[in-house]
Amino acid sequence: MFHRKATMMLCALVAMVIAVPAFGKGPEVKSKVLDLEGASQPGTIPARSIGTNQTTGNSTVTAVLAAQLPNAYSSQSSNTNLIACDPYSGLVTIVHRQTTDISPTSGYMYYTASFDNGVNWVDVGPWNGQNTPYTVIETIRHPNMIISNPTQNSDPFSTDIKPVMFTNTLWPADWATLLTATDAGPFLQTFYASDTFTTITNPRFVEEMTVNQSTGRVYATVTEPFFNGVARHGFYWSDDAGTTWNFVPEVISAAANFGLTDKAMLDFAPDGNNGIYGFDGGDLTSSGEWKFAYMETNDGGASWGALNWVPIASVSGLTTTVNSLGGEFPFVDFIAECDMVVDANGDPHFAGVFQDTLDLTGNSSKSLYEIYRKDGAWYGKLISMVDSTRFDLPGGLQARNETELARNTDGTVIYAKWIHPTPDSGNNNDVWISARWVDGGDWTPPVNVTNTPGINEKYTNLASRVTDETEGDGRMHIYYTIFGDGDTNDLAPSEFWYLTDVIGDPGPGVGIEDTPGALPADFVLHQNYPNPFNPST
Repeated sequence: MFHRKATMMLCALVAMVIAVPAFGKGPEVKSKVLDLEGASQPGTIPARSIGTNQTTGNSTVTAVLAAQLPNAYSSQSSNTNLIACDPYSGLVTIVHRQTTDISPTSGYMYYTASFDNGVNWVDVGPWNGQNTPYTVIETIRHPNMIISNPTQNSDPFSTDIKPVMFTNTLWPADWATLLTATDAGPFLQTFYASDTFTTITNPRFVEEMTVNQSTGRVYATVTEPFFNGVARHGFYWSDDAGTTWNFVPEVISAAANFGLTDKAMLDFAPDGNNGIYGFDGGDLTSSGEWKFAYMETNDGGASWGALNWVPIASVSGLTTTVNSLGGEFPFVDFIAECDMVVDANGDPHFAGVFQDTLDLTGNSSKSLYEIYRKDGAWYGKLISMVDSTRFDLPGGLQARNETELARNTDGTVIYAKWIHPTPDSGNNNDVWISARWVDGGDWTPPVNVTNTPGINEKYTNLASRVTDETEGDGRMHIYYTIFGDGDTNDLAPSEFWYLTDVIGDPGPGVGIEDTPGALPADFVLHQNYPNPFNPST
């Protein structure tokens, strides 16, 4: 909870879930998570190596140094989200590790908070450490964050507003333990040695969180990687901002007709009743393409319907060959990141990079699409073409397109963020955005909001809610990661940079005809140059 103090020091109600693979420097079992940081990394946070702000090629956007990290691994997992926005108060928070000066350990976990649209940031924490009953729980990896505001209070210092965190942790076992923390102690923790959903041979991974904005209930999705013919997804939920937790196992349980599964996605409509739990996976009863699957609730998550697969091959708006999400099962290397939000009507909107299933060489047509349901039917809308889906980084790491969606408070506008290089930037990525009205219109032309050929923006996150501006515009909350030693070393002190004044504009909200399936002809990414915010490009 927050208190008004001259120092702006904040006390926050927080919750952490912790689970673990073995010590050592090697790949983790979770797909797309290659954590090469050892369990013990010496060193402390140095003085800032660059200024507070960093210019971008976009005249309306400034990059602000929001947090300093011991290395690049706070944000490395592609299925987690470290940034959260409360749309009612404007509070924005980013969870991160601040030091690695405890051994053997991954250090202390903090979050950084902003009350002025990202212009200034203050660190809060640590959540784990010497004042907690479980000081040994210090090897924290791949956290997630959300903010609970059940009264929709507009004062960011209100005691109604409580940030909540879930995190995975490196331990000499497996992804198998659960820890919660609140500010009652302060940071009083309750430890669970294990739960019935997890076994050593079928480890759990905690992924992106969400909040039911009508009730303040917070959720954290859990996925178990495919093992011995079984793949399961569930979630944790809390009605008291993390003081106590309830577990719902097997929302989507083992099924004979699916193979590998990946990111779990959960969101609710503004009414708080209609929700979707989805994931991407390989449907073995069809031709093997990766596609979206989902289950639905209309009672706030108390009960869930049957598992359904989105009929990708017959979605209006996708071409006949570009119909596999990332790549063909079981070619896991082609999987691209994806995301989902639920609109005011209770309908899901998925987004991900689709690929030509007739050409899996890596050079085939790749397109970032939105796949959405309207009036019971499924449609596809092109957001942007992309030339690449994987980008090599220091330390043997990779970035993907980092596709993420957000929506406004009333669920009438959705916004997209992804990364992609410009024609002149080589392998350096920029952050791109687009937006559209739910009930009409196509995606607006992609906008390069950074336009920095000399800076490689990657390991980005977009908060799942925007701050409402006017006429459908939404303030999108995005950060990116810069590795240490001049962006060359994944194990050196690294930084989070927050992009201020990123406004997603869906265009006119009146008089738009929605034509599901319509695609622009011969669309190429660079056709949107020059950048309207920087004509020199």
